[in-house]
Formats: sequence, C-alpha cells, structure tokens
Amino acid sequence: MSITTITGLGSGLDIKNLVPALVEAEKAPKQAQINIQKARNETQLSAVGMLKSALETFESSLLGLKSSSTAFDGYKATSSKEGVASVTLQPNATNITQGSYVLKVDNLASASKVASKVQADGISTRYAAGELTISIGASGTPHKITVAENSTLDQIRDAINDRLSSVGVTAGIISDSNGARLVLSSELPGAGNDIMVTGATAGAGTGVDLAELNIDGTQQQSGSDAGWLVQSKDAKYSIDGLEMTSKSNVITGVQGLNIRLLEEGTTTLSGTGGNATAEAAAGRPGVNRQRPGATRSETSRSSSTSYATWQSAAPPRSAREPRNSPEHSLRTPCPDSRSTAANDSSGRSRLSSGRYETTS
Repeated sequence: MSITTITGLGSGLDIKNLVPALVEAEKAPKQAQINIQKARNETQLSAVGMLKSALETFESSLLGLKSSSTAFDGYKATSSKEGVASVTLQPNATNITQGSYVLKVDNLASASKVASKVQADGISTRYAAGELTISIGASGTPHKITVAENSTLDQIRDAINDRLSSVGVTAGIISDSNGARLVLSSELPGAGNDIMVTGATAGAGTGVDLAELNIDGTQQQSGSDAGWLVQSKDAKYSIDGLEMTSKSNVITGVQGLNIRLLEEGTTTLSGTGGNATAEAAAGRPGVNRQRPGATRSETSRSSSTSYATWQSAAPPRSAREPRNSPEHSLRTPCPDSRSTAANDSSGRSRLSSGRYETTS
C-alpha cells in the first residue's frame, strides 16, 4: 500500500521547508544581536588581555629595579663608626663632598650646668623677698625671677622652671647630709654660654639673703662653693688633620653633609655622588615614556593607535543588527569615541569617529 504525502493541508504550501524558514527568519535579528555582543565581548577581552600583559611587563620592570640595590642610588654618605659620628645628607642637597675623610673628635660641645653653694637648711630654707637674675653668657638676655618673702628653695626651683623652661633652662635640687643645692642646666652648647645667677634682696626682711644663691658659671664648683658642674665649651675635631671647632655637635660646614658628633674617637666619612643607574632604569622596557623631543602631535598619533586597533576588531557592517531592530538606536559607541554627537542636514547622528548612525 503506497503512502501519499499531502502538503499544505490541501493548500499546496510546502510546510516542510516553510516552517524552518519562518523559524530562521524569527531567529535572525536576535542571532545578529548575539553575534554583535559576542564580537564586542571578544574585543573587550582582547583589550583586557593587552592591558594585563602591559601591567605584567611593567611589574617585571619594577621588580628588576627593586632587585638592583643601586638602581636609584643618588648622593650617599656613610660613617665607618656610627657611634663616633653619624652623617646624613642635607635637605635638597645637589652636590656633596666626594671621597673619604678621617674625622677625629677630640671633645664634644657641651652646655652649662651649675650648682649653688650648699644651703644648710635644705629645701626648707626660707628666703627674703627679692629677685634672682639668670642669664646665659655674659651678653645673654637677663631673666628676672621674682621671689616672695619666705619662699622655700623648692618654690624658687618651680618658679625658675615655669619662667625659663621655654628658653632651655631647667632647675633642680640635689641634697646630701650637708644640705641642698640649687642646680641649673642649659640646653645651649658652646663656649661662652655659661649660666650666671645673681640674687638681690629687696630691703630689710626676714629670711636668707638671695645672694646665697649666686652662681658664677665660669668658675668650677669646689667643696661647698658654687660653680659649674659641666662647663660650656665648643666641640673640637679635625678632618684629615685640619683642626676645627663648633659650638654645636651638628656640623654643617662640610658641603652637602650633616655630621653629628656623638663621642670622642675616630671614624672615616665617605661621600659618593649620584650615578646614572636611576636614569637608565626609567627607560627600561615596559615603561611607556614620551620620547625626548617628541611633539604633541606625535603623542596624539600614538593615542589614536588604540582606536584604530579597536575599529579593526569590530564586526563588519553586514554582521551588525538590522537598522530596523529595537537595538539599533541604542548602539554603544566605541570606547574611544566622544559622547557628543552633531546632527547633519540628513538627520543622521555623526559620532566623533566620523561614522554615521541613524537615530530614528
């Protein structure tokens, strides 16, 4: 028995071929959109891959710089015995003394420290009203401390600290079986910066005369008398046998260097100038630098290369969505195009890249 195929349910239509054709026609716009999105995604992945590769190259260059201990060496100074003297570069130094030098420290600069004569009644000693005049050096500014009648030694100490701590002078009390002494210390080193104290009682009154607290900082303390415990003096040192002095233990007279004297002794100072390693490192592969002397137009041409690369990777016009598709008016411009569009007389929107897209 033979089987007869009836097409079109009696209409004469070729349903076997018509149905797949209709399905394909329905699928085509969406498939085109999928193909376009796929191409865009592939382009973006390619760009990300290029960026990752560039970053890896840059990282490799940085690691190379890090592994080279002299990559960024500029001016440098060292001391063979940091306990005798330390050395650092002066801020913004552009040139330093080159070579090696033998530094010999004979003595450090010191600040004055003095003590009064023994006060037999200790810290409970009470003084007559008056003034204490304290100065640093013979030509130093005198500082006057007013003393009320029956003030004790510790009250005078506190008055000195309140008045003179801001100028680097502090007071203390040292006691033993013989009594108490008023001790003053200065933070200003250098010869001639001796502490001088003069007491003057104001008229008749009760209490010990303030002259009992007089101190001549140029005289060494001995027995129960007043005088210096540490004499103010300059630092004495020599560099390669050249003898010099300084009122401070920080020496700045050597070009480009700050030398801090720490103790008596001998050390070797070494100064080296900058090298070209850092400059050469700046031109290593993976670091995109503008070529010396390059013009702005050359730099612009370099920037436009990325757009040309993207454009060449974009899908051809035939592979894009139909002009009547809903997605057509929402097309995303290429990454390097500007968002501002200008309309020409034909009603088309012209992107900065020069291509036309229909907006209707």
